[in-house]
Amino acid sequence: MAITYYTRVNIESAGTGYTGGGTPKSLAGHMWYQIYQKDENGTISNVQNAGYTGDGIVNTDDVNYDSEPAYSSKEQPLTQAQFNILKNFGDKNS
Repeated sequence: MAITYYTRVNIESAGTGYTGGGTPKSLAGHMWYQIYQKDENGTISNVQNAGYTGDGIVNTDDVNYDSEPAYSSKEQPLTQAQFNILKNFGDKNS
């Protein structure tokens, strides 16, 4: 079974609201990356989002926005080593 690895960069606009209400809107916008794997059938698995908080802390970026990102890059292929580096970075949570 051939597994391929990818990343995508997402950017959200300033002022975008979060789902669930009550949470303030994103004041400056936000940028994060997403990594994932695909099998030979194109089925996506092992999706992970990661980005920095305003305090410079790495988190899993599980915040949900009211809309699709203002910008989302094309998927970029990664080697397994590159995927693992980005995964380890996103797993820091500090």
